[in-house]
Amino acid sequence: MGNRFTTQITHKGAGLSADNPLTVIIPAAGTGYRMKSYGPTCLLNANKKQTLIEKSIDNIQKVFSNVDIIVILGFESEKVIKNLPRNIRIVENFSYDETNMVESLRLGINNSVTDNLLIIDGDLIFNISTIKGITSTGSSCVLVDSKNSLRQDKVGMTIVEDYVTSFSFGLGQKWGKIAYLKGKEFDMFYKLCLDKKKNKMFTFELFNIMINDECNLQSYDPKGAMIKEIDSLKDLQ
Repeated sequence: MGNRFTTQITHKGAGLSADNPLTVIIPAAGTGYRMKSYGPTCLLNANKKQTLIEKSIDNIQKVFSNVDIIVILGFESEKVIKNLPRNIRIVENFSYDETNMVESLRLGINNSVTDNLLIIDGDLIFNISTIKGITSTGSSCVLVDSKNSLRQDKVGMTIVEDYVTSFSFGLGQKWGKIAYLKGKEFDMFYKLCLDKKKNKMFTFELFNIMINDECNLQSYDPKGAMIKEIDSLKDLQ
C-alpha cells in the first residue's frame, strides 16, 4: 500500500538541481462519467498484467530516476490503493464529486517540495517515448497528441510558432493531457490553483489564464509517441 497523505504541507519553491527531483502528479480522483459503472478508469487493464495506473507508474519510473510520484484519488479510492506500488505517495481529494481537476492538482502540489512538475492524467495509456524527452525541452510545455483525431468534446490547442496560444474544446490540435511546468509557469499555475474560486475548473482553463498573462507554453510532439485517452472499453481495444 502506498503512503497516504491527506494533510496539506507548505509548498517550498526550489531551483532545478540534482537535489530537486521531478514531481509527477497523476490526478485520478474523478468518476469518469462514461465509465463510472466499471469503477475507477485508472483500474482498467492496460495489458494482461497491469492496470492503467500501474502501467503509467511503471513507464514514469523507467524514464525518470529521481522522481516523486503523487497520485490523487477520490472515487472508490480504496480499490485503487490496493493496486498501487509502495514507492508512490497518495493524496485523497475528499471533495472530488464537488470539485474538478484543479482541486486535485492543488492538493498534489501542496504535498510536493519541488517546482519541477509533470502532470499526467490518470485516464491515459502511453508509451515511454511519449514522456522521455519532455523535461529536456528547456521550457514549460504541453503534449500534442498528433496521432489521434480531435473530437468536438475533446480539448485542442491552437499553436503558433511552436507555442500554444489557446485551449478549447474541438479546437486545433489535440492536447495529450500531459504537461510539464517549471519556473514562471509553475509559479503562476500554483498561484491559480490556490484560488478556491477556481477549484471547479479544468486544467486547460488555468492554462488559458496563464497564456493571457504572458506565460509561455511550448508545444511538444515527440517522435514515436503513443498515447490514448480512455473514455470507453472500445478505446482500450
